[in-house]
Amino acid sequence: MLMIRATPLLLLFVAGVAAADPRVGPASNPEAHEDWGGTPDAALSHDIGLTDEELAALLQKLSHADVSQRREGAAEIRRNAMGSESTIRKALYANQGARNDQIRAAMRLAQKLDADDILHALLLLNPSDETHREGLRAALRVVTMLFALHDLNSLVGYKIMLAFSGRHAGAFRQLVGNMMVTRGLDALPALVYGRGSKDKELHMFSVAWIREMGNPLLSEQIQGIRNPRRLAQLLEAYASVNDLSTIDVTLSMANHESVFVRRAARSALAAYGRNARWQLRRQYENTFSQPPKGDTDFEQWRQALYDFWDQERIKDALREFERGQQAATAGDFEAMHQHYSRVLLDEPLFVRRGEMATSYLSWSKQLEKTGAFQRAEEMNRLALRLSDADSMTRAMAGAGMDWLAAEVALQGGAANIHVYRRIADADPTHEGAAQRVVTLLPESDERRQLFRKGIGVSLCIFLALLIAYFRLRRPRASRENFP
Repeated sequence: MLMIRATPLLLLFVAGVAAADPRVGPASNPEAHEDWGGTPDAALSHDIGLTDEELAALLQKLSHADVSQRREGAAEIRRNAMGSESTIRKALYANQGARNDQIRAAMRLAQKLDADDILHALLLLNPSDETHREGLRAALRVVTMLFALHDLNSLVGYKIMLAFSGRHAGAFRQLVGNMMVTRGLDALPALVYGRGSKDKELHMFSVAWIREMGNPLLSEQIQGIRNPRRLAQLLEAYASVNDLSTIDVTLSMANHESVFVRRAARSALAAYGRNARWQLRRQYENTFSQPPKGDTDFEQWRQALYDFWDQERIKDALREFERGQQAATAGDFEAMHQHYSRVLLDEPLFVRRGEMATSYLSWSKQLEKTGAFQRAEEMNRLALRLSDADSMTRAMAGAGMDWLAAEVALQGGAANIHVYRRIADADPTHEGAAQRVVTLLPESDERRQLFRKGIGVSLCIFLALLIAYFRLRRPRASRENFP
């Protein structure tokens, strides 16, 4: 028999259900605990994920009388959950077409079945059953989407699940809690955000679920988290609730090898502000073997530590960068690329990336001259990625991309003088674009003259045909009297 694991949360669950409105339940606000930090789970393409219409079609499939069709629909939703988080959230908060007591009855019915989990149990039940039809269909839709979010193992997925857990009079709260607890430390950042929610129920259950995990210390959590992004999210989450007990550990992460963790720790320390003063002073004294000057404060101490750590950390990267610069000066761009790649591998946000972009731009121009357009395009893309915003290097790299595309089009017989003019405006040093403008200008003028002549001849022919038409259409008597 499938049973949801009993925990000390059961009393809280019952209390939440009893206090809830029997018709709609406490509607947890999905915006109640916005991210304080900014570390994403991953960078996704915009074309990943289900549209509202695609998800609606798959959810409709869950009501099919054939169990194989229902299983296929559920599997498809779970396979395409990545990038569909906002779409799933909208569907979760939509009207499910069933009362809360009907949904709870369907969940209890599924728990009595001998199945691997609650989702498989709901899939086995016939959604056409007259007694439980509305409740079964609603429960299956919601549980499928919760499982899809859980499969993602991402902060955004867990936060949507948490925010939704109070809906439908808490019918899915225990399920969400068990899912969170089984994920362990991976779900902890979302639970910490929930702990700081203005929604009292969400706060209460987040605290309870953290306790269910054993209420681990931050130092224990850090040792158990291997993903740098997840570790960064954890530091940001604790800063969002102003947990001062985490300041020491957060300070130790401010010089972490991962740029995500390092940036998150420093943002968190800025949020703690003066509360981190004594920890910063102690770290300053340990690092520089002397107390800070009397006319300085914690902000200066913090920045001095960051500057020192950054200089120490990037010493090797600077040496590698200098070797790359020397190779670029000597015209050995392949060697330059190898040195720069090592630098960016260790320091993705290397402070002198703009100089790298200039070197890659020079390499691109050299490749253009040899006709290696595809490789030149790759170097232009690197220059675009590394150049500073609104810099001349970025404008020149963009012009280089346009130039390569225009040249390919020209070879195919499609010449566009306007593109070359735009390139020349963006990069005045681009000799090729200026030459193309000069070469194509007479041809463009000649084409315009031919076009005008063609229109004039066509107009004359049209008028002659029009006159002939009206003469032929004139009545015979009129034509005979015509002198």
